[in-house]
Amino acid sequence: GTIVVAAPVDDLFWTEQIANHITTLNSAILETNPQARRVLWIAGDFSPRTQKEMKALGWELRPRALEKIKDN
Repeated sequence: GTIVVAAPVDDLFWTEQIANHITTLNSAILETNPQARRVLWIAGDFSPRTQKEMKALGWELRPRALEKIKDN
């Protein structure tokens, strides 16, 4: 299946706190559903470092989510 996380975040930067939260979330998902497709939608953009780290963990990133859904 697919796990979709929608976060009301303008821009996401890779900080120690974000790294800890993402690592905890990622571990919990992989424990319960190791084959899950993981997708993170946010309102703004991902920093280049966040893109690199999240993709290394296997996440698909969807920036500017509101722009993609507002016309539907």
